Amino acid sequence: MRRMLAARAALPVPDVAGALGARLDFHKDEADAMAALAKANVILECCEHHFSGVKRQHGFREDKVDNLEHHCVDIQVDFMENMTTPLGPEEAQDWFWATARQSITTLGFYAHYWLNGVEHHQYFHFISDILNHDSAFAVQAFGDLLLRLGLSDQRTVLHVFADCGPHFRSYEFLWCLVEVCKSKFPTVFLHFLLERHGKGRNDGQFGLQRRWAVDYARDHVISDVSDMKGALEAGAMMTMSLDPPQLALHITLWCLRRLRNQSLWTNSITARQTCKSNTLTACESSDTLCPCMWLSSRISFTPTDLQMSRKELALVML
Repeated sequence: MRRMLAARAALPVPDVAGALGARLDFHKDEADAMAALAKANVILECCEHHFSGVKRQHGFREDKVDNLEHHCVDIQVDFMENMTTPLGPEEAQDWFWATARQSITTLGFYAHYWLNGVEHHQYFHFISDILNHDSAFAVQAFGDLLLRLGLSDQRTVLHVFADCGPHFRSYEFLWCLVEVCKSKFPTVFLHFLLERHGKGRNDGQFGLQRRWAVDYARDHVISDVSDMKGALEAGAMMTMSLDPPQLALHITLWCLRRLRNQSLWTNSITARQTCKSNTLTACESSDTLCPCMWLSSRISFTPTDLQMSRKELALVML
């Protein structure tokens, strides 16, 4: 735009020979530039709308961390980038050239809640040599997490923050929260975070995990997932001794190859099933400038006596 204005200012005055032709050529170029700029403006508007949504989401998520109500539970979940073994004080030549290094996946949970007037922050690391970043892993680990927390009926609202990966944005994970709403929490909010949503509590716990592994490998050899579990437990004990007592870190070796619940995909979803807690409400659905803004929808489950089929569930998720 500045170059265009400079070119306009440099145009010859009308009484100079050839000025009209120069002005005509300039206006043609200016029209082409404005057409190209109009396309870029659409992209810029989408980006601006996207990052404004990211800012709103970040503010809401941090507000839940700083000002969590006593009847609410805040859970953030994410998959960590796979780590590889073996690791040790000195990397042997066969380790370096090995083409079959073992990978270890981690599913991290951050749980924040009040118990007996005390605010609790707990981090859970589910490590496994089963590299399935899928909904089955997330659903099984999420159910195990709720059993470990053992929260009472005084908690009535559950907030779950997850990215928009297919392992969380799926029928299976969504229906898991429907079951949770039926059994434990009257109201569940599932928040899908937009791309480039910034660092959350899961990123912090994954950074700690990498540091624990590196520190442990200075004096020990980490050759498999069991050694990794020992390394992370040693690092967690050291971190908890330095941090406030409200901070708790849990390391779990997830080694069971569990199949998906087949009934989830047959009668329980295909047929219309009565459920007292399966009404979905998509909030912020009026955001239309950016085609990705639907991922910021906040899906809530509230107690009703309505029915929902698999097709209706698909319409909400797609």
